[in-house]
Amino acid sequence: MFKLNIIKNRGTDCRCEKPVENGTLGIFAARAGPHACWHPGCFACACCHELLVDLIYFYNAADDNVYCGRHHAELFKPRCPACDEIIFSDECTEAEGRSWHIAHFACFDCNELLGGQRYFMKAGKPYCCACFEKVHVEFCATCGTAIGVDHGQISYQDQHWHATDHCFKCHTCAKSLRGGLMFIPRHGVIYCSNGCLRAKSAGQQP
Repeated sequence: MFKLNIIKNRGTDCRCEKPVENGTLGIFAARAGPHACWHPGCFACACCHELLVDLIYFYNAADDNVYCGRHHAELFKPRCPACDEIIFSDECTEAEGRSWHIAHFACFDCNELLGGQRYFMKAGKPYCCACFEKVHVEFCATCGTAIGVDHGQISYQDQHWHATDHCFKCHTCAKSLRGGLMFIPRHGVIYCSNGCLRAKSAGQQP
């Protein structure tokens, strides 16, 4: 709320840095503190300069300014990435470093609400576990079976493997390549060394 009072004390200054003279009207906004005062014609939105005497005002302590409802929301309220609309409610879902309308943080495929649930992100869109496996499942380059969301996965460029010794291994000698070991990719398979690559090319065992 704000109060429109007759100034009785000398030295009261408006935000325009000009004094509000004794006997004239001054506006005191409670949220801005007891000493903040404006001429009625100066009590305006810091962004669009719309006069706020007959409107609801919003005070922002960070920059010590007052705003109309529209610009306060645009500047200081979060915007939901799902609908690109401002979130006016005090309650929202926080995920991926952003704020979402509670009803909009839902699986992109089946619309199941994901607040407090396990989910996966793909191209900026959230998915429940079931839909993520159905839509974005990857297949192991060694065994050819699906790599489920609960399985460890190793990826290189557009190839994927189960993160197991059985799948992520040298194509020639079957040595496990897990643990950050160097490998040589050739024609869709991987080798642990040039020796294994040459042996396979020659049709020999290492």
